[in-house]
Amino acid sequence: KQWYQRRVAITAGGAVMLGFAHCCMRKVGTDINMLVVPIYTAFSAMMTAVAFNFAKDDVVILPYCYSDRIVLFFAGFGAVFAMVLLNKGLAIEKSGPGTLIRNLDIVTGYILQVLFFNNHPEMLSVIGAVLILASVVLSTVNKLFCEKFNNKWEI
Repeated sequence: KQWYQRRVAITAGGAVMLGFAHCCMRKVGTDINMLVVPIYTAFSAMMTAVAFNFAKDDVVILPYCYSDRIVLFFAGFGAVFAMVLLNKGLAIEKSGPGTLIRNLDIVTGYILQVLFFNNHPEMLSVIGAVLILASVVLSTVNKLFCEKFNNKWEI
């Protein structure tokens, strides 16, 4: 039970920090290059990792297998590319629809998990993913109706 409480607290803290980051990206707007935020994120992630390693008296050890290193490299590359596209999208669009579309990575993760690893999520997770997908679709439909009917349908 104690691990469950820690996981929930860590996840909630991550959600709060991600919301803070989205607000900061909206505040900066389109004035800066879309690569600036990922560079600052990478720098702060390295500093945080060093601090946590000293605090836990732990050492980071790279995987011994080269194929694992290549997979980790491409995972990092994909994360940075996704962050660049998210930053550009948040600079252009309001943060509500941008964050909703950002949540599609959960749905995509479940789909890829089933396709590549044959690992099926629990039913409650599938229901949550369907709710996320439905909110994104409804938000997109609402935006299309607003543009077509001159903001008469806007919520």
